[in-house]
Amino acid sequence: MTGTEIFNRVCFLLGYYDFLKDNDQTKKLALIQIINQIADDLNLSKIASLSDSLTLTSKQAEALIYGVCMLFALSLKDSNTAKVYSSLYSVKRSTALNIQAKREDVLPYPLDGGV
Repeated sequence: MTGTEIFNRVCFLLGYYDFLKDNDQTKKLALIQIINQIADDLNLSKIASLSDSLTLTSKQAEALIYGVCMLFALSLKDSNTAKVYSSLYSVKRSTALNIQAKREDVLPYPLDGGV
């Protein structure tokens, strides 16, 4: 998946269609930084340009896209949308990194020493 493909999906999900037509280099550099920030959080390689490609599993791709949506919405001060994508990113990040909560079965016992 290339940086451009990530950008297109993010703009589609967020409904920011105007950004797809924009050729502003400053915005593109900011987007590359956002992609790299989330890629670093997911322990993935970084990109230098939007034409660079990342090799991702489907779980990593979902987490990356939702994370970029979250940060992109935050950068545009769209806090309500950022909250939604923050929740999605948190869940998808856990699955992408194979983080599993560890639970231990224990029987309760009285603290006062009684039976």
